[in-house]
Amino acid sequence: MNNTRILRTTNILLLLTGYQLHWFVAKSHRFRVSIVPVIGLVVLSCIYIACLVQHFEAHSLLQLVKSMSPFLHGLIRLQALLGVKVFIYAFYASARSIGPANDIAKTLPFKSNGSGNDRKDYYAYALIFSTLSVLFGLGFYIAYEMDFVLPPLEHIMIGLGLFIPHYVLGGALRFFNILSWLSCDQLQHLRTDVEEELGVCMAKQNAKIELASTSLATSGSSVRMEALQRQCQQLEQLAGRLERLFQAMQRSLILLFVVNSHCLLGGIYIYIYYYNVWYVLLEGSLRRVFYAGNILIYACILCDYIGLLLTQMLLQRERSKFLEHLKLSLSQREWMPKDMRSVVKDMRNILCSAFNFKFCSVLRFDVAHFALLQILQGLTIAVIVLYVYFNDTISAINDSIGGNDDE
Repeated sequence: MNNTRILRTTNILLLLTGYQLHWFVAKSHRFRVSIVPVIGLVVLSCIYIACLVQHFEAHSLLQLVKSMSPFLHGLIRLQALLGVKVFIYAFYASARSIGPANDIAKTLPFKSNGSGNDRKDYYAYALIFSTLSVLFGLGFYIAYEMDFVLPPLEHIMIGLGLFIPHYVLGGALRFFNILSWLSCDQLQHLRTDVEEELGVCMAKQNAKIELASTSLATSGSSVRMEALQRQCQQLEQLAGRLERLFQAMQRSLILLFVVNSHCLLGGIYIYIYYYNVWYVLLEGSLRRVFYAGNILIYACILCDYIGLLLTQMLLQRERSKFLEHLKLSLSQREWMPKDMRSVVKDMRNILCSAFNFKFCSVLRFDVAHFALLQILQGLTIAVIVLYVYFNDTISAINDSIGGNDDE
Protein backbone atom coordinates (compact mmCIF):
# COMPACT_ATOMS: atom_id res chain seq x y z
CA MET A 1 0.00 0.00 0.00
CA ASN A 2 1.00 3.61 -0.51
CA ASN A 3 0.93 4.48 3.18
CA THR A 4 2.14 8.04 2.62
CA ARG A 5 -0.74 8.85 0.31
CA ILE A 6 -3.30 7.18 2.56
CA LEU A 7 -2.14 9.07 5.66
CA ARG A 8 -1.92 12.34 3.74
CA THR A 9 -5.46 11.88 2.36
CA THR A 10 -6.80 11.06 5.81
CA ASN A 11 -4.99 14.04 7.28
CA ILE A 12 -6.44 16.46 4.71
CA LEU A 13 -9.94 15.12 5.31
CA LEU A 14 -9.59 15.46 9.08
CA LEU A 15 -8.30 19.01 8.67
CA LEU A 16 -11.41 19.84 6.63
CA THR A 17 -13.69 18.29 9.24
CA GLY A 18 -11.96 20.28 11.99
CA TYR A 19 -10.80 17.23 13.94
CA GLN A 20 -7.02 17.65 13.65
CA LEU A 21 -4.65 20.51 14.37
CA HIS A 22 -1.68 18.61 12.93
CA TRP A 23 -0.25 18.33 9.45
CA PHE A 24 1.27 15.05 8.24
CA VAL A 25 4.86 15.64 7.09
CA ALA A 26 5.67 13.01 4.47
CA LYS A 27 9.45 13.30 4.79
CA SER A 28 9.59 12.67 8.52
CA HIS A 29 6.42 10.52 8.63
CA ARG A 30 5.11 12.47 11.59
CA PHE A 31 2.17 14.72 12.48
CA ARG A 32 3.15 18.24 13.51
CA VAL A 33 1.09 21.21 14.68
CA SER A 34 0.43 23.65 11.83
CA ILE A 35 -0.95 27.18 11.79
CA VAL A 36 -3.46 26.50 8.99
CA PRO A 37 -5.52 23.94 10.97
CA VAL A 38 -5.49 26.28 13.98
CA ILE A 39 -6.98 29.07 11.88
CA GLY A 40 -9.53 26.63 10.49
CA LEU A 41 -10.48 25.62 14.03
CA VAL A 42 -11.04 29.24 15.03
CA VAL A 43 -13.28 29.83 12.00
CA LEU A 44 -15.22 26.61 12.62
CA SER A 45 -15.64 27.49 16.31
CA CYS A 46 -17.08 30.91 15.43
CA ILE A 47 -19.55 29.32 13.01
CA TYR A 48 -20.53 26.73 15.59
CA ILE A 49 -21.08 29.32 18.34
CA ALA A 50 -23.30 31.39 16.03
CA CYS A 51 -25.34 28.29 15.13
CA LEU A 52 -25.59 27.23 18.76
CA VAL A 53 -26.95 30.63 19.82
CA GLN A 54 -29.80 30.13 17.35
CA HIS A 55 -31.03 27.18 19.43
CA PHE A 56 -31.78 29.50 22.34
CA GLU A 57 -33.39 32.39 20.46
CA ALA A 58 -36.84 33.23 21.77
CA HIS A 59 -38.54 33.26 18.35
CA SER A 60 -36.71 30.45 16.58
CA LEU A 61 -38.11 27.41 14.80
CA LEU A 62 -37.57 25.40 17.97
CA GLN A 63 -40.44 27.24 19.67
CA LEU A 64 -42.79 25.84 17.03
CA VAL A 65 -41.35 22.39 17.68
CA LYS A 66 -41.95 22.87 21.40
CA SER A 67 -45.64 23.60 20.81
CA MET A 68 -45.95 20.43 18.73
CA SER A 69 -43.83 18.06 20.84
CA PRO A 70 -42.14 19.12 24.09
CA PHE A 71 -40.23 15.83 24.14
CA LEU A 72 -38.69 16.46 20.71
CA HIS A 73 -37.84 20.01 21.75
CA GLY A 74 -36.06 18.63 24.82
CA LEU A 75 -34.17 16.13 22.68
CA ILE A 76 -32.92 18.90 20.39
CA ARG A 77 -31.81 21.06 23.32
CA LEU A 78 -30.09 18.10 24.96
CA GLN A 79 -28.33 17.29 21.69
CA ALA A 80 -27.13 20.89 21.46
CA LEU A 81 -25.76 20.84 25.02
CA LEU A 82 -24.15 17.45 24.45
CA GLY A 83 -22.66 18.82 21.24
CA VAL A 84 -20.85 21.56 23.15
CA LYS A 85 -19.05 18.99 25.28
CA VAL A 86 -18.32 16.82 22.26
CA PHE A 87 -17.00 19.77 20.25
CA ILE A 88 -14.61 20.83 23.01
CA TYR A 89 -13.44 17.32 23.87
CA ALA A 90 -12.80 16.33 20.24
CA PHE A 91 -9.84 18.70 19.90
CA TYR A 92 -8.33 17.60 23.20
CA ALA A 93 -8.69 13.95 22.14
CA SER A 94 -7.17 14.73 18.74
CA ALA A 95 -4.06 16.24 20.32
CA ARG A 96 -3.83 13.34 22.76
CA SER A 97 -3.95 10.71 20.01
CA ILE A 98 -1.14 12.22 17.92
CA GLY A 99 1.64 10.68 20.05
CA PRO A 100 0.48 7.05 19.57
CA ALA A 101 -0.34 7.83 15.92
CA ASN A 102 3.23 9.04 15.34
CA ASP A 103 4.57 5.86 16.96
CA ILE A 104 2.55 3.78 14.49
CA ALA A 105 3.36 5.96 11.48
CA LYS A 106 7.13 5.88 11.96
CA THR A 107 7.19 2.06 11.81
CA LEU A 108 5.11 1.77 8.63
CA PRO A 109 6.82 0.94 5.33
CA PHE A 110 6.64 3.94 2.98
CA LYS A 111 7.05 3.72 -0.76
CA SER A 112 9.80 5.85 -2.20
CA ASN A 113 8.53 5.57 -5.75
CA GLY A 114 5.57 4.40 -7.75
CA SER A 115 2.24 6.15 -8.05
CA GLY A 116 -0.12 3.26 -8.65
CA ASN A 117 -2.69 1.98 -6.20
CA ASP A 118 -3.30 -1.63 -5.29
CA ARG A 119 -6.49 -3.18 -4.00
CA LYS A 120 -5.69 -2.46 -0.36
CA ASP A 121 -5.38 1.25 -1.14
CA TYR A 122 -8.95 1.31 -2.43
CA TYR A 123 -10.15 -0.48 0.70
CA ALA A 124 -8.45 2.21 2.78
CA TYR A 125 -10.09 5.00 0.76
CA ALA A 126 -13.46 3.28 1.21
CA LEU A 127 -12.96 3.39 4.98
CA ILE A 128 -12.14 7.09 4.77
CA PHE A 129 -14.88 8.28 2.42
CA SER A 130 -17.77 5.79 2.78
CA THR A 131 -19.78 7.74 5.37
CA LEU A 132 -19.13 11.08 3.67
CA SER A 133 -20.17 9.62 0.31
CA VAL A 134 -23.50 8.51 1.77
CA LEU A 135 -23.90 11.88 3.46
CA PHE A 136 -23.29 13.93 0.34
CA GLY A 137 -25.23 11.51 -1.87
CA LEU A 138 -28.42 11.79 0.20
CA GLY A 139 -27.74 15.48 0.71
CA PHE A 140 -27.66 15.97 -3.07
CA TYR A 141 -30.95 14.07 -3.38
CA ILE A 142 -32.55 16.30 -0.74
CA ALA A 143 -31.25 19.38 -2.57
CA TYR A 144 -32.70 18.04 -5.83
CA GLU A 145 -36.12 17.50 -4.26
CA MET A 146 -35.98 21.07 -2.95
CA ASP A 147 -35.07 22.36 -6.44
CA PHE A 148 -31.68 23.42 -5.06
CA VAL A 149 -33.35 26.24 -3.12
CA LEU A 150 -31.78 26.89 0.27
CA PRO A 151 -34.04 26.81 3.31
CA PRO A 152 -34.18 29.87 5.58
CA LEU A 153 -30.87 30.78 7.22
CA GLU A 154 -32.35 30.15 10.66
CA HIS A 155 -33.14 26.53 9.74
CA ILE A 156 -29.65 26.02 8.30
CA MET A 157 -28.01 27.34 11.46
CA ILE A 158 -30.12 25.12 13.71
CA GLY A 159 -29.19 22.09 11.62
CA LEU A 160 -25.49 22.98 11.61
CA GLY A 161 -25.55 23.48 15.36
CA LEU A 162 -26.60 19.83 15.71
CA PHE A 163 -24.45 18.49 12.88
CA ILE A 164 -21.02 20.08 13.41
CA PRO A 165 -20.10 18.25 16.67
CA HIS A 166 -21.05 14.91 15.15
CA TYR A 167 -19.10 15.75 12.00
CA VAL A 168 -16.01 16.67 14.02
CA LEU A 169 -16.18 13.67 16.34
CA GLY A 170 -16.67 11.34 13.38
CA GLY A 171 -13.08 12.20 12.47
CA ALA A 172 -11.92 10.27 15.53
CA LEU A 173 -13.53 7.11 14.20
CA ARG A 174 -12.02 7.56 10.73
CA PHE A 175 -8.59 8.25 12.23
CA PHE A 176 -8.76 5.14 14.40
CA ASN A 177 -10.07 3.07 11.48
CA ILE A 178 -7.28 3.98 9.10
CA LEU A 179 -4.50 3.48 11.67
CA SER A 180 -6.01 0.10 12.63
CA TRP A 181 -6.16 -0.83 8.95
CA LEU A 182 -2.51 0.08 8.40
CA SER A 183 -1.53 -1.81 11.57
CA CYS A 184 -3.47 -4.83 10.33
CA ASP A 185 -1.50 -4.74 7.08
CA GLN A 186 1.73 -4.47 9.06
CA LEU A 187 0.70 -7.47 11.18
CA GLN A 188 0.00 -9.43 8.02
CA HIS A 189 3.48 -8.71 6.64
CA LEU A 190 5.02 -9.66 9.97
CA ARG A 191 3.07 -12.93 10.01
CA THR A 192 4.27 -13.72 6.49
CA ASP A 193 7.90 -13.06 7.45
CA VAL A 194 7.67 -15.29 10.52
CA GLU A 195 5.99 -18.06 8.55
CA GLU A 196 8.73 -17.93 5.92
CA GLU A 197 11.46 -17.96 8.57
CA LEU A 198 9.97 -20.93 10.40
CA GLY A 199 9.28 -22.67 7.10
CA VAL A 200 12.93 -22.41 6.07
CA CYS A 201 14.05 -23.79 9.43
CA MET A 202 11.62 -26.71 9.24
CA ALA A 203 12.52 -27.52 5.63
CA LYS A 204 16.22 -27.62 6.38
CA GLN A 205 15.70 -29.81 9.41
CA ASN A 206 13.38 -32.25 7.66
CA ALA A 207 15.63 -32.50 4.62
CA LYS A 208 18.63 -32.96 6.92
CA ILE A 209 20.85 -30.71 4.90
CA GLU A 210 24.43 -31.03 6.05
CA LEU A 211 26.44 -27.83 5.86
CA ALA A 212 30.11 -27.81 5.01
CA SER A 213 31.25 -26.92 8.51
CA THR A 214 29.92 -26.62 12.03
CA SER A 215 30.78 -22.93 12.13
CA LEU A 216 28.61 -22.27 9.09
CA ALA A 217 25.74 -24.21 10.67
CA THR A 218 26.07 -22.21 13.86
CA SER A 219 26.27 -18.97 11.91
CA GLY A 220 23.12 -19.79 9.90
CA SER A 221 21.23 -20.76 13.03
CA SER A 222 22.35 -17.58 14.76
CA VAL A 223 21.14 -15.43 11.85
CA ARG A 224 17.72 -17.06 11.93
CA MET A 225 17.48 -16.60 15.69
CA GLU A 226 18.32 -12.91 15.38
CA ALA A 227 15.65 -12.50 12.70
CA LEU A 228 13.01 -14.19 14.88
CA GLN A 229 13.97 -12.14 17.92
CA ARG A 230 13.73 -8.97 15.87
CA GLN A 231 10.31 -9.99 14.58
CA CYS A 232 9.20 -10.77 18.14
CA GLN A 233 10.22 -7.26 19.20
CA GLN A 234 8.37 -5.77 16.24
CA LEU A 235 5.24 -7.70 17.19
CA GLU A 236 5.44 -6.52 20.79
CA GLN A 237 5.95 -2.91 19.69
CA LEU A 238 3.06 -3.06 17.22
CA ALA A 239 0.71 -4.46 19.86
CA GLY A 240 1.77 -1.86 22.42
CA ARG A 241 1.41 1.07 20.02
CA LEU A 242 -2.03 0.05 18.84
CA GLU A 243 -3.11 -0.49 22.45
CA ARG A 244 -1.92 3.01 23.38
CA LEU A 245 -3.80 4.43 20.41
CA PHE A 246 -6.99 2.72 21.53
CA GLN A 247 -6.54 3.96 25.09
CA ALA A 248 -6.11 7.52 23.79
CA MET A 249 -9.19 7.34 21.55
CA GLN A 250 -11.60 5.10 23.44
CA ARG A 251 -13.44 8.00 25.12
CA SER A 252 -13.92 9.64 21.73
CA LEU A 253 -15.45 6.42 20.42
CA ILE A 254 -17.69 6.13 23.49
CA LEU A 255 -18.83 9.73 23.01
CA LEU A 256 -19.58 8.99 19.37
CA PHE A 257 -21.69 5.98 20.39
CA VAL A 258 -23.61 8.19 22.84
CA VAL A 259 -24.21 10.88 20.22
CA ASN A 260 -25.30 8.25 17.70
CA SER A 261 -27.70 6.73 20.23
CA HIS A 262 -29.22 10.13 20.85
CA CYS A 263 -29.56 10.72 17.09
CA LEU A 264 -31.24 7.33 16.67
CA LEU A 265 -33.68 8.11 19.46
CA GLY A 266 -34.58 11.42 17.84
CA GLY A 267 -34.81 9.94 14.34
CA ILE A 268 -37.04 7.04 15.37
CA TYR A 269 -39.27 9.28 17.49
CA ILE A 270 -39.67 11.80 14.66
CA TYR A 271 -40.56 9.03 12.21
CA ILE A 272 -43.15 7.43 14.52
CA TYR A 273 -44.67 10.80 15.38
CA TYR A 274 -44.72 11.81 11.71
CA TYR A 275 -46.27 8.52 10.59
CA ASN A 276 -49.12 8.89 13.04
CA VAL A 277 -49.57 12.68 13.43
CA TRP A 278 -47.51 14.92 11.15
CA TYR A 279 -48.07 13.12 7.83
CA VAL A 280 -50.91 15.53 6.99
CA LEU A 281 -48.48 18.47 7.04
CA LEU A 282 -46.16 17.19 4.31
CA GLU A 283 -46.98 16.20 0.76
CA GLY A 284 -45.13 15.42 -2.44
CA SER A 285 -41.48 16.47 -2.49
CA LEU A 286 -41.56 17.62 1.13
CA ARG A 287 -42.54 14.13 2.19
CA ARG A 288 -39.67 12.63 0.17
CA VAL A 289 -37.30 15.15 1.73
CA PHE A 290 -38.46 14.09 5.17
CA TYR A 291 -37.91 10.40 4.42
CA ALA A 292 -34.45 11.06 2.92
CA GLY A 293 -33.42 13.17 5.91
CA ASN A 294 -34.61 10.48 8.30
CA ILE A 295 -32.84 7.71 6.38
CA LEU A 296 -29.67 9.84 6.34
CA ILE A 297 -29.34 9.44 10.12
CA TYR A 298 -29.44 5.64 10.00
CA ALA A 299 -27.28 5.32 6.87
CA CYS A 300 -24.40 7.45 8.21
CA ILE A 301 -24.39 5.71 11.59
CA LEU A 302 -24.49 2.31 9.88
CA CYS A 303 -21.54 3.21 7.63
CA ASP A 304 -19.53 4.34 10.65
CA TYR A 305 -20.22 1.12 12.52
CA ILE A 306 -19.56 -1.13 9.52
CA GLY A 307 -16.17 0.51 8.92
CA LEU A 308 -15.20 0.22 12.58
CA LEU A 309 -16.27 -3.41 12.91
CA LEU A 310 -14.66 -4.35 9.59
CA THR A 311 -11.23 -3.09 10.62
CA GLN A 312 -11.44 -4.83 13.98
CA MET A 313 -12.63 -8.09 12.42
CA LEU A 314 -9.73 -8.05 9.95
CA LEU A 315 -7.28 -7.30 12.75
CA GLN A 316 -8.61 -10.18 14.83
CA ARG A 317 -8.54 -12.48 11.81
CA GLU A 318 -4.86 -11.71 11.18
CA ARG A 319 -4.15 -12.24 14.86
CA SER A 320 -5.93 -15.63 14.79
CA LYS A 321 -4.03 -16.76 11.68
CA PHE A 322 -0.73 -15.73 13.24
CA LEU A 323 -1.57 -17.46 16.51
CA GLU A 324 -2.69 -20.69 14.81
CA HIS A 325 0.52 -20.92 12.81
CA LEU A 326 2.66 -20.40 15.93
CA LYS A 327 0.72 -23.08 17.81
CA LEU A 328 1.13 -25.47 14.88
CA SER A 329 4.87 -24.81 14.80
CA LEU A 330 5.16 -25.40 18.55
CA SER A 331 3.31 -28.71 18.24
CA GLN A 332 6.10 -30.03 15.99
CA ARG A 333 8.81 -30.43 18.59
CA GLU A 334 11.24 -32.56 16.61
CA TRP A 335 12.65 -29.86 14.34
CA MET A 336 12.61 -26.70 16.48
CA PRO A 337 15.66 -25.88 18.67
CA LYS A 338 15.06 -24.96 22.29
CA ASP A 339 16.09 -21.31 22.01
CA MET A 340 13.94 -20.81 18.88
CA ARG A 341 11.03 -22.48 20.65
CA SER A 342 11.34 -19.95 23.47
CA VAL A 343 11.09 -17.02 21.01
CA VAL A 344 8.04 -18.55 19.31
CA LYS A 345 6.38 -18.99 22.70
CA ASP A 346 7.00 -15.32 23.44
CA MET A 347 5.26 -14.40 20.18
CA ARG A 348 2.36 -16.67 21.06
CA ASN A 349 1.99 -15.08 24.50
CA ILE A 350 2.05 -11.59 22.99
CA LEU A 351 -0.70 -12.50 20.52
CA CYS A 352 -2.81 -14.14 23.22
CA SER A 353 -2.88 -10.95 25.27
CA ALA A 354 -2.65 -8.31 22.50
CA PHE A 355 -5.29 -6.70 20.28
CA ASN A 356 -8.05 -7.47 22.81
CA PHE A 357 -9.40 -3.96 23.29
CA LYS A 358 -11.72 -3.14 26.19
CA PHE A 359 -13.63 0.06 26.78
CA CYS A 360 -12.64 1.37 30.22
CA SER A 361 -11.03 -2.06 30.84
CA VAL A 362 -14.52 -3.57 31.22
CA LEU A 363 -16.44 -4.08 27.96
CA ARG A 364 -14.60 -6.09 25.34
CA PHE A 365 -14.69 -4.53 21.89
CA ASP A 366 -15.72 -7.27 19.45
CA VAL A 367 -18.63 -8.05 17.16
CA ALA A 368 -20.59 -10.10 19.71
CA HIS A 369 -20.44 -7.51 22.49
CA PHE A 370 -21.07 -4.69 20.05
CA ALA A 371 -24.17 -6.46 18.68
CA LEU A 372 -25.43 -7.04 22.23
CA LEU A 373 -24.89 -3.37 23.02
CA GLN A 374 -26.87 -2.35 19.93
CA ILE A 375 -29.73 -4.70 20.87
CA LEU A 376 -29.90 -3.19 24.36
CA GLN A 377 -29.77 0.27 22.84
CA GLY A 378 -32.61 -0.59 20.44
CA LEU A 379 -34.78 -1.95 23.23
CA THR A 380 -34.15 1.15 25.35
CA ILE A 381 -35.05 3.46 22.46
CA ALA A 382 -38.20 1.42 21.75
CA VAL A 383 -39.34 1.66 25.37
CA ILE A 384 -38.72 5.43 25.50
CA VAL A 385 -40.47 6.10 22.18
CA LEU A 386 -43.50 3.98 23.07
CA TYR A 387 -43.79 5.58 26.49
CA VAL A 388 -43.58 9.12 25.15
CA TYR A 389 -45.89 8.40 22.21
CA PHE A 390 -48.57 6.81 24.36
CA ASN A 391 -48.21 9.60 26.90
CA ASP A 392 -48.68 12.21 24.14
CA THR A 393 -51.67 10.30 22.78
CA ILE A 394 -53.33 10.15 26.19
CA SER A 395 -52.68 13.86 26.71
CA ALA A 396 -54.24 14.64 23.32
CA ILE A 397 -57.31 12.54 24.17
CA ASN A 398 -57.69 14.29 27.54
CA ASP A 399 -57.42 17.69 25.86
CA SER A 400 -60.07 16.67 23.35
CA ILE A 401 -62.39 15.44 26.06
CA GLY A 402 -61.83 18.61 28.06
CA GLY A 403 -62.65 20.72 25.01
CA ASN A 404 -65.87 18.83 24.44
CA ASP A 405 -66.88 19.30 28.06
CA ASP A 406 -66.33 23.05 27.78
CA GLU A 407 -68.66 23.18 24.79
